[in-house]
Amino acid sequence: EARFMHQGMTSSDVLDTALSVQLAQATDLLLADMDALLAAGFPIDHSPFQWPLLREAVGNLMVPLAEFLVRRGADLDHDWPGHGSARATARGHVQYFHDPSSDDVRQLLAICGAGTVEEILAEIDATRQSPPPMDEMAVRVLQLAADDAARQAQPAITTEHLLVGVLRLRDGAFLSF
Repeated sequence: EARFMHQGMTSSDVLDTALSVQLAQATDLLLADMDALLAAGFPIDHSPFQWPLLREAVGNLMVPLAEFLVRRGADLDHDWPGHGSARATARGHVQYFHDPSSDDVRQLLAICGAGTVEEILAEIDATRQSPPPMDEMAVRVLQLAADDAARQAQPAITTEHLLVGVLRLRDGAFLSF
């Protein structure tokens, strides 16, 4: 008995709702079966794909599966040849692959105890070489470009302002390279 009825409900709404319920029930069944396998002695670090299921879950941002496996004792630091560890893979999402502001990436870092996005980015910044100091000519071009931007009441220096700065530096003659 339903107390409320959605007046504009379509057949697609019914199918979408039914699919959502089926997926939730299927997930519960799969997790229960995995618990039964683990209770029977099946190793948590089993590797059906030539690397562990945990590495697969972390590498593909499968947050619920990764959390399930970690809570049951999967080894985050086992180094799989050619693939690395799950913890390193979680960090790699920030270092190389994904948007650091992604909720999935942040959740995986927390699940894997791999640090925070801010810590990882700070480590990257600490190892990054600083740019070489600018020579006098480059500084003067930037000053002239800033003057041009200020005269036009622009809040930032654009490529057009830089071009004007280069041209003004040499009295309208382009620099030789």
